[in-house]
Amino acid sequence: MFRKTSIQKITFLSFLVIISVFTICLSGGWLYETYRHSAADSDVYENELLRERQWVIRNEAEKIIQLIDFQRRQREKEIRETLRERVLRAYTTALHTYQEKQGKLPLPEIKQLVITTLRASRFDNGMGYYFATTGDGGDEVIADRPELAGRTLTYVPGNSSAAEARSMVAMITANEEAFYQYLVPDPQGVAQPRAKLAFIKYFEPFGWYIGTAVYRDDMTHEVQKKILDYLYSLPPGIGTIALFRQDGIALFHSRKENIGRDMFAYTDDKGMEIYRQLLHVALSDEGGFVSSAWEDAATQEVAPKIAYARSYADWQWIVAIDTNTDDIQAALRQKKLQLRQQVNGYIIKVLILLAGFVGIVILLSHYLSRRLDQEFQAFTAFFEDAASGYREIDRQSLSIREFRNLAESANRMIRDRRKNEEEMLRLRAMLSNIINSMPSILVGVDQDGRVIQWNLEAEKMTGISSAAALGCMLVEVLPQLAGQQENIRLAMADRQPQKASRVVDQRDGRTHYVDIVVYPLIGEAMAGAVIRVDDVTDQVEAEAERSKLLNQLQHSQKMEAIGTLASGIAHDFNNILTPILGYADMIRNETPAESHVAAYLTAVLNAGNRAKDLVGQILAFSRQQEQDRQPVQIHLIVKEALKLLRASIPATIDMRTDIDPECCQVLADPSQIHQIVMNLCTNSYHAMRATGGVLAIRMAPLAIDEEAARAISPELAPGPYVHLKISDTGHGMDPMTLERIFEPYFTTKKEGEGTGLGLSVVHNIVKSHGGHIAAVSALGRGATFHVYLPRLLQAGAPLPQPVQTLPAGSERILLVDDEEVISRMEELMLTDLGYQVTALLDSAKALQTFNARPADFDLVITDMTMPHLTGLELTGEILKIRPDMPIIMCTGFSELVNEEQAKAQGVREFLMKPVMKNDMAHAVRRALDSRRQGQSV
Repeated sequence: MFRKTSIQKITFLSFLVIISVFTICLSGGWLYETYRHSAADSDVYENELLRERQWVIRNEAEKIIQLIDFQRRQREKEIRETLRERVLRAYTTALHTYQEKQGKLPLPEIKQLVITTLRASRFDNGMGYYFATTGDGGDEVIADRPELAGRTLTYVPGNSSAAEARSMVAMITANEEAFYQYLVPDPQGVAQPRAKLAFIKYFEPFGWYIGTAVYRDDMTHEVQKKILDYLYSLPPGIGTIALFRQDGIALFHSRKENIGRDMFAYTDDKGMEIYRQLLHVALSDEGGFVSSAWEDAATQEVAPKIAYARSYADWQWIVAIDTNTDDIQAALRQKKLQLRQQVNGYIIKVLILLAGFVGIVILLSHYLSRRLDQEFQAFTAFFEDAASGYREIDRQSLSIREFRNLAESANRMIRDRRKNEEEMLRLRAMLSNIINSMPSILVGVDQDGRVIQWNLEAEKMTGISSAAALGCMLVEVLPQLAGQQENIRLAMADRQPQKASRVVDQRDGRTHYVDIVVYPLIGEAMAGAVIRVDDVTDQVEAEAERSKLLNQLQHSQKMEAIGTLASGIAHDFNNILTPILGYADMIRNETPAESHVAAYLTAVLNAGNRAKDLVGQILAFSRQQEQDRQPVQIHLIVKEALKLLRASIPATIDMRTDIDPECCQVLADPSQIHQIVMNLCTNSYHAMRATGGVLAIRMAPLAIDEEAARAISPELAPGPYVHLKISDTGHGMDPMTLERIFEPYFTTKKEGEGTGLGLSVVHNIVKSHGGHIAAVSALGRGATFHVYLPRLLQAGAPLPQPVQTLPAGSERILLVDDEEVISRMEELMLTDLGYQVTALLDSAKALQTFNARPADFDLVITDMTMPHLTGLELTGEILKIRPDMPIIMCTGFSELVNEEQAKAQGVREFLMKPVMKNDMAHAVRRALDSRRQGQSV
């Protein structure tokens, strides 16, 4: 009969001892305490039921308040996003129109076109429109009142929006866009001003501030209507719901006949103005409860009620919920009845125990153990279901108070858990929305590297859905992050973010640059990390473009510096060459042609002329002097260059040439052709100087048709060309180097071995001659350069020029040059030609001499760059004294004057140093003869 359980044993032994020893002694006291505890339990029970009911109606009221606040904030967020989207659409329309019409239409017409387009854009059932104003709030206006267009908004008489317009402009002066809230007066001046929310963005091409706005009360009315519709849709609940303003007007009531009435007029059966009391307690921070008594229409009995009210201050709304508490009294009476019946049963049991000790002990122990077993079974079933479900214990099925109290606590635990889980799900959904709204890839991983979070951006970039990615290893779904394992480990270990160096990612046919930051998950619940991947390709490309522009600026500044240096070198170098070439020329003219000294002098003159050409090349590279081109036998120039080059190349390099003498002529500057050969061969020599090798130079005529021209370069025109091919067996170049070899200042040589200008100069020379240059190379296979230069049709061999006698004379010449050695050389040159020369080193003294005896001179020869007076200044002063005086100007180089400018100032002849005797003789004769012709006329 007895189960072998501890509860049965304890029950049986307890009853046996208590009944046998204390039954008679404690019967009276037990009965007294039973009744006393019954009264206390009734109070506790009543308070618990009342607190539970208060909690329920307060929770319902709080839900409505939270719903109102959520809907209001959500709607304002939507409105802000809509305003921003509309203004950005108008901004894009205006920018597109401006860019499309810029340069095609005058700016006023473009503005008018934008105004017309935006004014035609309406929304919100035709009530919404765009507006625009300039920085001072005027000049251009787009509004629903076209008569304001073109007027200054801040100074329109009677316009109540002037202050708002100025405030808008001031608010976004330092920004490009902003939200702005302001009051709009009623046009008739009757109603209160209405609040408006606007979004404004600055449109830089016109200096406009474009925006649109909505009335806040329209937004509020939408939310209020939505709340009221929600309340109307609620099924009958725990009590009456009332929603009224602070002036007492009901906006909603469970009894629809009360909607719109003044609720302050209602009183309960005790005469209390219940809704005024609800307003009073609702205005406190936490709201409050109000008790009242109302007559039940069905039973005609006064029923107690309890109500909870709380205010929503932003709208001045009061939310109140009341509920009847008469069921609590009924439950309390039922409880007392149960307790009374239980006490009577105990009395009977005591009598039975007294009548039959053994039988009653057995019966009571069996009965109580069975009852306890049933109630424990209820708790057992509850705890088995509590892990996954929300089933509550039926308190009415429990007869023991402690079990009922325990059941109430357990049920409250279930309700709290359900509420917490629902809140957790809501927060998780909100967090998921935030994560999915991020423009970056956000991937969460646990400590084992498995994906636990995968946002929408990650889905877009990888094409892998969140469901497929979750649970996979990170390197399986994002192999680009395989190199971040160490950063993930450090972030979790140090609990500090780890930023990776910029990563290059190749996808969709282009190069992408990404920044990666690893954040540790902070918390005890889970160890892991969040990886954020940002695509910064646009930023990197913008930085590269800025760097490119900066390099171009630096290159321009370097070229300017080279130009300045070139002009100085040209002047000084030409002054040095002048006496060298002049004296050498005069000595050769006085030396027999068959003498070996004449051959030496010819070599000196050739070297000097080459130096002169070098100065011309320097000036040409710096764009300060144009090069003279003439038909030349290119194979002769190439052979001459190779002859000079052979002496400087070591014997370890085998120099092989194949020059076709039938290459015909090329229209070119001989010195530049010479420079092409020297630079390309020197470049090949540098590639082989460590190991030796073969330097092959081949040149031959080549006819290029259209197909061959396209194969060589799209820029190359078909026709006859000279093909120069220079190849070496050096170390070669990789593809990246090959792409940049013609860039200025690009060099692979060590510092001090090269400037990076050699191949750039060659490229510029070839292009300026209408030709093309290309390079072919690979690492370890040497390099080959192909040069194509347009070829002239074959002309006959040049006729030998007859030996001419230098023109001479006996006129009087004033010679001015501050360089003594040049002045002396030119004086000997002119004297040898028969002229009477007065040579002076000081330009001021020369002017003084001429001013004293202007009729004693037939010609003036002057240098350009001199102290005291420049050549131009001296020319001007002499021509003031004798306007007919012929003047010859000589210069090494000057940035201040060229031949055209000098002749415009009255100079008859313009000579560049170094001046040869032949050039000087003809220039002097032309100047003197031009004077005689002018006098005869």
